[in-house]
Amino acid sequence: MREADQTESLKFCADLANGSKHLKLNKYERKGAKLLYVKSFSTADAKTGEVLSEGPIGYIIFSKHGTPKPYTLVDFAKGAVQDWTALLSKHGLLI
Repeated sequence: MREADQTESLKFCADLANGSKHLKLNKYERKGAKLLYVKSFSTADAKTGEVLSEGPIGYIIFSKHGTPKPYTLVDFAKGAVQDWTALLSKHGLLI
C-alpha cells in the first residue's frame, strides 16, 4: 500500500521487521531504523544547544537518516498502531 510507505512510523516498522528477519537492512531500507539499548539519551538543537528531548534507560528507536527525536518503544508502538488504525479505517478495512 503506497500510503503505508508514506507514513513515517510504518516505514520504521518495515525496517525493524526486515532488519530482524534478515539480521541487517539492505537496499530496501526506508528509514534506516535502528533499535538500541541506551542508559539515557538527549537531543539538542545544533545551533542553540537547547535540549529538545531526554529519555530514560531502555530501548529506543531512531533513524540513521535523522529523526526529530528518538522514540521510546511504548510511544513508538502507540503511534504506529494509531497510524495503522487510521489508514485501515480510511479504506474501510476496520471491523
